[in-house]
Amino acid sequence: MLPQLDYHRILNKVADKAITKRAKAKIKASRPLTNKKRIEHLLEEVREAVQILKISSSVPIHSLDEMSGYLEQINKGLFLRPDQLTIVLSFLDHCRKLKRFMQDKEFTAPLITTYAWSINDLGELEQEVSRCITP
Repeated sequence: MLPQLDYHRILNKVADKAITKRAKAKIKASRPLTNKKRIEHLLEEVREAVQILKISSSVPIHSLDEMSGYLEQINKGLFLRPDQLTIVLSFLDHCRKLKRFMQDKEFTAPLITTYAWSINDLGELEQEVSRCITP
């Protein structure tokens, strides 16, 4: 059935639009959903995202690609270089900005707002990383 729908060609076209390697791989590995509630939930997330983009096209979102690698590196007991810590600092800054950005979007995008609220406050970590890499 999937070949008849040209499913993999469509996935490849969508994956070409993705920015990160992780997103491209996830899209290419996707399989059709059959759970109606799950499909409706995901469609609602997309509707909310579209509404947010109509309000503001500059959403402070940072790529997670490098963060996964850095976490693996840390878990192996390896240190991060100053240039890597600068990227971590940028990521932490974007997390804080995203939470602030979403504060007034609860009515427009309640699902996505709850995701933003689930981001832990890492202000102390952000300050400490900044202190360590700032000359």
